[in-house]
Amino acid sequence: MTGLAEPLDLERMDFVSRAAELDRPILLLHSVDDGFVPATASIALADARPDIVTFEEFTVARHTKLWNYDRTRWEDAIRNWLAAIETAPRVPQESAGSSQRA
Repeated sequence: MTGLAEPLDLERMDFVSRAAELDRPILLLHSVDDGFVPATASIALADARPDIVTFEEFTVARHTKLWNYDRTRWEDAIRNWLAAIETAPRVPQESAGSSQRA
């Protein structure tokens, strides 16, 4: 069905359970009002890895509508996140800091 040579390993795609394996900065922009993809996994990943995950919580925007709902905030969130990771020292995974939830 997917066109892949092997079946898709859905467990491997669960990044909340694999949070300890992640080693790159991540920005999540998600509406808590998303009726198609709940924000629970985004929130859980941000809580599990506050050292590398920044969660920008939106409301009202619904699924895939963040930019349409608040273009300025969406663009500013990305611009500010890129600026922050560009200047931030690399922090080892073992020394997870406080949450970066917005």
